[in-house]
Amino acid sequence: MLTKFSFAITSFWNNYFSDQYVYYAQSHLGNYPGPMPFYFILALPFYLIGELGFLSLAGIVVFYGLIKYMKIASPYPVLFILLITTSPFYLWEVLVRSNIFLNAVLIACSIVLFFRIKNDASLKNQLFIGGIIGLLLSTRNVFALCYIIFFLHTIRTGQLSFQLAIKIGGISILVFISTFLPFVMGFRDDFLQMNPFIIQSSFLMPFGWVMTAIVCSCFMFLFCKQNADVFFYSGVILFITIMLHFVYHALSTSVYISLIQESSIDVSYFILCIPFFLCYLLNGQSDRQNIYMESSFIKTSEKK
Repeated sequence: MLTKFSFAITSFWNNYFSDQYVYYAQSHLGNYPGPMPFYFILALPFYLIGELGFLSLAGIVVFYGLIKYMKIASPYPVLFILLITTSPFYLWEVLVRSNIFLNAVLIACSIVLFFRIKNDASLKNQLFIGGIIGLLLSTRNVFALCYIIFFLHTIRTGQLSFQLAIKIGGISILVFISTFLPFVMGFRDDFLQMNPFIIQSSFLMPFGWVMTAIVCSCFMFLFCKQNADVFFYSGVILFITIMLHFVYHALSTSVYISLIQESSIDVSYFILCIPFFLCYLLNGQSDRQNIYMESSFIKTSEKK
């Protein structure tokens, strides 16, 4: 069964393997693919085996791996996995072959990992962190809001220097750009006419509304008192951004037209918030919370 999610991936790779420009691919509804390149690269193995449904199941597998890495005390791992697999949102994910949950879980995993290794300032570590961020931003660029909160919080609390953050940011940008190269080489003029930035700016929200979400994320880190709060406020900023998108389209036409007729509003994107809120709740049950979830800023303050 092809849904709008699986159709976008299938049409993208069909165009690529037919030596056609990938962002001219159209779904059964006539829509152009909006996600960034690495979104489709993640789906390539599942496209090749002919079953994109496994991509939806990968979300719960990766989240279980994250729980094991955090060494969550029993019985919480079983309870959380049971909660997710029986939740309407995840049943919907599997039914329509969506990978929204997987994309968000990967971002949450990266933040957990970065808290673990942030004190290593070696070039190898900079390349690793910058590379991971660049690749994951090339799935859905809305996740930049989460990384803004992470970096501003770690800089503010002295866990990461400003200079190191700039270096990692530069590496991330280079890796992000590199993900486009295999798909735009030989299609320069086509890329200027049709690309995910144009598609998203014309379909999602105007620039002013996008800037509102970015400004909110730049101030959100001020509410983070400990590292675990980064997950909570990342979920909050994603919720606010999706709500802004909802409100904008509802005001532009109406809820009925945007939600039913034009499908410009998709409430399923609220799923993006869920892994971050779950990580925030799980932190209290982690045996490793003192390693990467407790801010050194808080420790210093307590000593004073």
